[in-house]
Amino acid sequence: MRKIFQISLIFIMVIFISIDSFGQNKYRLVRYKYLDTSKWNNFLGSKRTQFDIEVKENIEDEEIKEILEKAVIELSELRDVDAISVRLYIENTNLPYAIADWAPYGAWNKAETGIPKSVFKTSITFYPEHKAKESSKGKKYGLSLEQRKIIYHEICQSQKNTRQIAEKKYPSDIMKQYDYMEDLDKKYESEICRKYFITDDQKCRIVDEGVENNWSE
Repeated sequence: MRKIFQISLIFIMVIFISIDSFGQNKYRLVRYKYLDTSKWNNFLGSKRTQFDIEVKENIEDEEIKEILEKAVIELSELRDVDAISVRLYIENTNLPYAIADWAPYGAWNKAETGIPKSVFKTSITFYPEHKAKESSKGKKYGLSLEQRKIIYHEICQSQKNTRQIAEKKYPSDIMKQYDYMEDLDKKYESEICRKYFITDDQKCRIVDEGVENNWSE
């Protein structure tokens, strides 16, 4: 009974924030999901929650920063968490303009059950390339051609980095290099998917499209 009551309370609070609709909070909560698991992307067990919020257009970056900081405080009170991520979307856009992570030392990937909240920090990253409005022409998965190219180049750079790391760690063992590089690719590419709000399948399709059209050149 206690668990049902707690879940109901969360939904009531979420609905309350959503009803605000760009009012006093200056943001609207549009969706959220729990990422509770005993093992996620090779990280130790933890309770993570991801929130997507939306703001109106023509808001300066400084105000967006203030909105995100306020949202982190309000949304972190909805449930006991080991980390939260708040993605801020500008109205009528498909990709987050800024992401705030409230986690141990400000790092989402350091979330772990039992870490004291005293070491939690809020880190905010802006993605200005997501702000401009673009026509729907040439879009796939809600992403423009330019956005897909950005994702493709980030994946290529990530793979170059993991190859260098693996070669340095296992300079004389090609098999260990390959296995370690594969593990690192999964970890870093999952972060790219999280950053751009795409699935692993969409990521693979973007990579195929980039290779086919020689986007590396």
